[in-house]
Amino acid sequence: MNKKTITLSILLLTLSTAVLCAQDAIRTAGVYTWEWDNGKDRIRDLSEEDTHFFGFQSEYIHSRLGSGMDALVNFRDDHMHRSLLDWQGQLFMRYHLFGTQSFLDPFGEAGIGNAGTVQLTDGDELKLSLYPYLAAGLNLVFSEGFYMGSRWSYRMDEWQIPGTSFEVPDINRFQMSLTVGVSYGWDWHRRYNGRENHYHYHFD
Repeated sequence: MNKKTITLSILLLTLSTAVLCAQDAIRTAGVYTWEWDNGKDRIRDLSEEDTHFFGFQSEYIHSRLGSGMDALVNFRDDHMHRSLLDWQGQLFMRYHLFGTQSFLDPFGEAGIGNAGTVQLTDGDELKLSLYPYLAAGLNLVFSEGFYMGSRWSYRMDEWQIPGTSFEVPDINRFQMSLTVGVSYGWDWHRRYNGRENHYHYHFD
């Protein structure tokens, strides 16, 4: 388990660094999710009683390869009426089949996440874990720089964080997320006007 975690983390970090050095587009969005486990396999079964997370997503894209992160939280009360905070942080690599300029933007994704739960009242109980996941989704990218999309994720496993004794929180296998945000690309045309160079960016 430790070798899997370290190998996947190094791979994601290396690819993320490469993308950050030469990005064609940057996307930032708000995210809202539904989560369920193996017992629910139909979208019409989703309800207000399911687990919901909200937060933001940021992605840097070079050519068709993207690197990004999610930061999601959920505030809830358990059966003993204690206030809890759940969170998920994910690092991912994403492949955009049609690049960044297409209206239809289907993509495949793989990443590693960190899930946690902390008790906000009557104690400071903390649970932490790592998990690998696969996902696929579709964005609609409009010419004004606005985009919206959906993603379906499957968590393959859940691991205790190496070198710690934290209890593993309960997470669901499946997640559907909706995103709404802005997409803008860099246009590094250098222009000389006598004394200085100008760099310009444009919305996709």
